Amino acid sequence: MKIQTIAFENINSLAGRWKIDFTVPAYQDGIFLITGRTGAGKTSIFDAVTLALYGKTARQKSDRSTAEQKKTDDCPYMTKGTRVCWAEAVFESRGRLWKSSYRVTRSSKKGTLQKTGELAELVNGVWVPRTDKLEEWREKTAEAIGLRFQEFLRCVLLAQGSFAEFLRAKGDDRAVILEGITGTEIYKDISRQVHAEKRAREKALEEAEAQVQGIRLLSAEDLKALRVRLAGFEEREEAAEKEAARLDEALSWLHKKADLTHEHEESKKSLEDAREADKRFAENRQRLDLARKAREFEPQLAAIKRNDDALSETLQKLKGYQESAKAKTLLLEELSARATEAEQRVSEARAASEQLEAVAPRVQALDEERAVLKEKRDAASAAVQKALGIKTGREEELSKLASDLKRSEADAEAAALRVEKTAKDDVLLESFSGMREQSRQVRLADERLEAAQSELTRASAALASATNAVREADRQAEKGRAQLQTLREKAAQAKLLSDAARGGLTQSGQIAALISLDEQIALTKLLDAAQKEIERVSVLQDKAAAELTEAERVSRKSDQRAIQAKRSGIEMAVNFARIAGEKAEKLRALKHDRIPYLSGLRVTRETNLKRLGAADPNLLKEFLADRVALQRRLTEAREAIQNWSRKTENTAKSAQEAAAAAEEAAEAYAGFQAQLAAARSQEAAAKGRTEAAEKTVADEKETSASVRNAWLELVRPFGFGEGSLSVEETMNRLSERRKARSSALKDRDEAEKAAVTQRALIAKAEEERVKAAEAADAAGIALKSASEAFEAKTGERHELFGTAVVFEERRSIRAQLDKATAAKTAVQQKIEEASEQKHKAEAWIEQCEKQAEEERQNSKTLETNLDISIHGSFKTREEFLRARREPDVIAEWEKESLEVQSALRAAESRVKHAEKALQDHLMKSVTAEAQEAVQAKREAVQAQLLEAVRGATQAETELKADEESRRQSDNARRVAAAARAEFDRWNELNDLIGSEDGAKFVRFAQALTFRRLLHFANEELGQLSRRYVLEPAAGDPLDFQVVDNSLNCLSRSATNLSGGESFLVSLALALGLSRMSSGGSRQSLQVDTVFLDEGFGTLDLEMLERALFALSELRNQGKLVGVISHIEEVGQKIPVRIEVKSGSAGGLNQIEGPGVTRG
Repeated sequence: MKIQTIAFENINSLAGRWKIDFTVPAYQDGIFLITGRTGAGKTSIFDAVTLALYGKTARQKSDRSTAEQKKTDDCPYMTKGTRVCWAEAVFESRGRLWKSSYRVTRSSKKGTLQKTGELAELVNGVWVPRTDKLEEWREKTAEAIGLRFQEFLRCVLLAQGSFAEFLRAKGDDRAVILEGITGTEIYKDISRQVHAEKRAREKALEEAEAQVQGIRLLSAEDLKALRVRLAGFEEREEAAEKEAARLDEALSWLHKKADLTHEHEESKKSLEDAREADKRFAENRQRLDLARKAREFEPQLAAIKRNDDALSETLQKLKGYQESAKAKTLLLEELSARATEAEQRVSEARAASEQLEAVAPRVQALDEERAVLKEKRDAASAAVQKALGIKTGREEELSKLASDLKRSEADAEAAALRVEKTAKDDVLLESFSGMREQSRQVRLADERLEAAQSELTRASAALASATNAVREADRQAEKGRAQLQTLREKAAQAKLLSDAARGGLTQSGQIAALISLDEQIALTKLLDAAQKEIERVSVLQDKAAAELTEAERVSRKSDQRAIQAKRSGIEMAVNFARIAGEKAEKLRALKHDRIPYLSGLRVTRETNLKRLGAADPNLLKEFLADRVALQRRLTEAREAIQNWSRKTENTAKSAQEAAAAAEEAAEAYAGFQAQLAAARSQEAAAKGRTEAAEKTVADEKETSASVRNAWLELVRPFGFGEGSLSVEETMNRLSERRKARSSALKDRDEAEKAAVTQRALIAKAEEERVKAAEAADAAGIALKSASEAFEAKTGERHELFGTAVVFEERRSIRAQLDKATAAKTAVQQKIEEASEQKHKAEAWIEQCEKQAEEERQNSKTLETNLDISIHGSFKTREEFLRARREPDVIAEWEKESLEVQSALRAAESRVKHAEKALQDHLMKSVTAEAQEAVQAKREAVQAQLLEAVRGATQAETELKADEESRRQSDNARRVAAAARAEFDRWNELNDLIGSEDGAKFVRFAQALTFRRLLHFANEELGQLSRRYVLEPAAGDPLDFQVVDNSLNCLSRSATNLSGGESFLVSLALALGLSRMSSGGSRQSLQVDTVFLDEGFGTLDLEMLERALFALSELRNQGKLVGVISHIEEVGQKIPVRIEVKSGSAGGLNQIEGPGVTRG
């Protein structure tokens, strides 16, 4: 996990938007310093990192608010006076690039806080959102990083006051951190799987031992007799197969002869059909030739047609214009008459209106009286119709009931006759269920017999397959033995080469030499750094000496000027005296402060160099002689040891691979041997199965015959004996007779019941008919009276006004008056329009007559040219016109001509091939017998073959069954033995690492990981101080103790260390975690960013220098280290720095440094 950029806004005293890009070239050194005054806001940058990733800070450590904070909704890291703060981090983890952001917004009204978090992933150059829900963001961001918040603080960001938390953490807390960094959670799954596998193997063992006890085998005497019977059946089967093959060949020859003869006849018939079709097409072929000639003159004929069409169109237009002029003349005459008629209709409408108004009151009174009388008449009429309808319905119902009664009486008589006829089948009603059961027994017996015969066939096939399997397994075993011998020879040769390669240093010697070289290289680097410090101090001393010389010269000159100034005046003398005093003070500082300090610093650096060289005086001597040559020699020596180690490892690996290949070949050979034994066991079982199947077929035949005889005894009294009917057909016929008897009885009862019901319905319908007739007579009298009164009033109205309605007549007369007036006006307008249209038509008539004359002359010219053109091909115009055909007709004739010729050629070729094939087949004569005779012989042989196959199949089935039982017995014993061995192996493994909760193995793996961490931490601690060594503590595998070499190797607890010692050990552990994660797999976390907040104040200068050197070495591993410190010596050692400066107003600070931008 490596942070690339961090951006934030309004975090503590850092107001506004800020962004720090750690990918700029300045950070390639791998280490940078965040500096500034105490309280300036250095730690706020680290707060922005944890806010962006976890939504809380190292100083806060939790986002849970107290009850008082919930009332005020306090946000301790938001800049005062602002309403929003946020932080965003872009980081790389496990090969994927992520962007995480956290935002807090304060509402303007209530002052409550709204917190949001977002996580996105860079996919193909585009940021793809993964979540924007706060709780889900916390989980997914921690998952992407690979560390929870507390784990992050213990191995990535070592914050102020919590620098030594991993050092003082309990074993369970360290286990969580190690699991997240190194992926040891896989061992928990392995432990659980081992435990589950042990339980499964135990169950498999119990099942295998139970299967061994349930297998039964044939005796030796039964097995021998079964094999003798099988040999007899196989001899008969072989003889029948040979005869069947001969007869099949003869039948095949006869069938092919018949097919070829039929094909010859058909080909001759098709040839005759083709020739006949060619004759029929001869006349059309002549027509086709003439049509092709006539097609050449189609363009001229088309030109004549176009000219004729144009002339016809012109004449049509002329006729239309003439008719239009004539029509307009007639229209004018008609419109004049219509104008006179419209004037007359206006006068008539006015007179009618006056007449209507005179009689209207009396007519309306008569209409009201007629409406009352009409209602009475309609009611009486409806009553009459209803009564007559009821009467008619009852009469029709009586007629239908009488007819139904006759049918029911006839059905009753017919049913009685059927009952009498089927009286002898009464016994079927009682004994049919027994017959059905017996028929079912017959069918079951036949099915068992068929199944036994099928099993016999399958057993025979299985026996043949098992025999082939034995041969194949034997071949594979021989091949595996040869391969095993070859691989064993190769493994022996590889072992000799490996032993020869190991003739040099042992593996432990290689490691010791490599460790010694690494220590010398590390010491050389420290010596080089110390020598550079001495050189730097020497430069400062030379500079200070030059400054002292210059200061003495200036001081002497100032004294002389002061003496001269006394002679010039008091004021000038005072000024020069002040200047001389300043120069003297500077000279004193150089003599008594700066130069002695630099001399002491040089002595300290030289002492440090000698103290470092005391660990290896020879190395110090060689370093002082030529440090470049020394570094080159150590590097070359280390590479040489590593190359030799790789060569040795490769040779040993080849030997191991060869030995492994030989072991695999041995296992494969053993597997082939097992397969051969299994195949032989299967062959024996197949033979037993065949014999068992033959015995089963014989038993089932006997059972089937017995059951069928019992069935025949049951059905014989009903006329069914040993005829050609099957059991199913016999039962169907008995069932039909049983159903007929039941149906006759039922039909007789239903017919008698229906007759009684119909007689009752007839009596009821007659009574309802009489009532309906009486109601019809009474309604008729009332209808007659109402009708007479209505007719009297209607006659009076008709004499006065007819049938017309007053208001409709009034509306009609008014409409007629309006219509007549409008018609008069319209006619006058049309007269004017018709006069104008007549004049236009006369002008068009004159123009069309001229155009028609021109087109008649053009037509004569085209006709003459066509006659001249066709004279060479046709005698007359009529002959040319008869020869013309439509293009689709010509195309159809051409297509038909090609098809007729192609069919004729194909038919001739077919006749030749058919004759040749028939003659060739007759030359290969196989038999002179008739096909029917050969077929009869073939069927007889087939029956013999089937009988032999059935017998052999049954015997083979019994043999295979026994072989299968023996194979199963052997397999079951082997499986049980293998299951026992497998169970013992898994049980032993479970005792070592297995547990239901997975804790046993994961604790062991974490202990090994922790020991590896201590190894890396000791290497880092050795560069910081050789006084301390970390070693595992007794009792807790995830605890350790510190061995103090200066106190006679005294073991001390981590809680018993001073502040400086705690810082050194914590730093070594953090660097060890970083190194361990860098070499992990892709699934494990790789920590490539480390932040240190203060903690250097507890170190002396030597330890501080060593610590900074160790941190700077992390850049070789591609890591980024950020340090917060206000110590001057730290600032001198780290050139890349981010400085937090105090602002001019409001206590808000500024950030300056590489990659820092604002806004």
